[in-house]
Amino acid sequence: MRLRIKARKAPGFSKPAIFHKVMQILEAHHFRLPACRFMLDLFDKRVLEQIVLEEEDDDEEDESSIESDINSEAERPGTNGGPRAP
Repeated sequence: MRLRIKARKAPGFSKPAIFHKVMQILEAHHFRLPACRFMLDLFDKRVLEQIVLEEEDDDEEDESSIESDINSEAERPGTNGGPRAP
């Protein structure tokens, strides 16, 4: 009878917060590329997708808030080079 061992990933390797912490540690110390690659390969690929999508959402929110700030300043009197009323 042949037994198969199923490789399971620990649940922590699917959490973006732990991925961020590992990235901080890898950045703070000088590890060789194979060691870094090994650590990154332990994580579920969906974790990286979540992080990338969150950053894209943050960038879109930042851009929309900048545009709304610009539009609100353009509506105020005395902006765009015009004199302000005393």
